[in-house]
Order: sequence, then C-alpha cells, then structure tokens
Amino acid sequence: MENKIHLFWEKISEKLEKTYGENLIQVVIYRPYLSTGRTAIILKDDSVSMLLKSRPIINEIRKKKLPAPLFFSPRYIKTSLDTFPLEFLDIKSDYENIYSKEDLFKDLDFEKSDIRHQMERELKGKWLHLKMAILDYGEKPAVMKEILGAAVQSVLPTVKGLIFLNDRDIPKNPEEMFKLADELTSFSLSSFNRAFKILKENAKIKKEEMIHLFEDFSSQLKDYMQYTDTVNYE
Repeated sequence: MENKIHLFWEKISEKLEKTYGENLIQVVIYRPYLSTGRTAIILKDDSVSMLLKSRPIINEIRKKKLPAPLFFSPRYIKTSLDTFPLEFLDIKSDYENIYSKEDLFKDLDFEKSDIRHQMERELKGKWLHLKMAILDYGEKPAVMKEILGAAVQSVLPTVKGLIFLNDRDIPKNPEEMFKLADELTSFSLSSFNRAFKILKENAKIKKEEMIHLFEDFSSQLKDYMQYTDTVNYE
C-alpha cells in the first residue's frame, strides 16, 4: 500500500473520531498488498442513523477512488463468525490498527467446518460467474482483465482459508500464499499468482494471452473447487 494512502486513512480516522466520539471502537486497514488497501470500522452502534453521520467522510473517500470501508458492530462480528468466517479471517490475517480503544479482531476464533463450508460456497459461485463471463466478454480483453482482477481478489480469502484448515501460518504476501497453497494441494494454482501480478502491476496483456490466462484460471479454479468438495477437515 502506498504511504500516501496510509496517511489518508489516518486523517479519515481522525475525522471518524470527531464524528462518532465514544461510539467509535476501532479502525483497521487490511489487505496491505493492494495499492488501496481495505478498511473496516467498528462502531458500538452501527444503526442507519449512525452510519448517515459518516456520509461526508464516505464522499471524501469516494473522491479518492478508494473502496468504501466496511462498518461492523461488536455484536455483528460475534454472531457472524459462523456465517462469514472467511471475511473475518481475511481481516485478522493482516490488519493494522489505525485507531483502537479495543482490538476486536485479535482474538477471533474460527471453526474449520465453517471455513470449509464458506469456501465451498464462494468457489462454486465464482466458478459459475467465470463461465458466464467468458461467454459474455470473451471478445473484450479489457473487461476480462477487470473480471479476472476481481476474481483473484475474491479467491484470496479462500486461499487463506485453505492454509488455516491445514494449521499453517498465513503468509502476508499473496505470492507466498499461492506458493504454499500449491504445496498443500495436488494441483497447481499458478494462474492465480499470474492474475494477481497483473492486478497488482496493472500490467498490459494481449488479447490472446488474456484468453489463455482466463482459461487457465478457470480450469485451476475448478480443480480447487472440486478439491474443497472432497476434503473433510471437520
């Protein structure tokens, strides 16, 4: 993540503290390997009336073309670990506190069965989406590049889940995550790494290369999906 982006979020955190006062518990940045990072905000009360107070701040974030932060309450986190464990594992694995009265991510625990079940849902949904995308946008490499970038970002939490299920420490670097995932499975995820490098570097890629990478990514995603179906960690 660029230093200027980090400084921007620090300023946003100060504005959030002025806006919410005692209602603000924690502000974190995660996914530092992306140029923009991602942000999560914890409020004691995350009701609609409270969220609307942050509209000027959200508008400022959008002007910077940065992703809007996720807002959570402590209760939502506590009651959602069995429903969305990958999202919270994703945050826990590499977050940095920008503001913290209490660290609600530090001691989160996850059940392996919950992680595996969400992995299965996410991978099957992404596989279906990619099959439709190749039919709709196979002649539009720029669109396919955007779809592939979004796909590899959405798959990354499942790779973290795979590493968690195997009782291994989750690397901070995606390239190392994919390498470890290769070691833990009987097939290659090399196209995931290639797709991430294109996303990270915003690299140009020819139409033929994009189609080939798209095919490889889809094929390896299918292998990954089928592997998750058959392996039992419960």
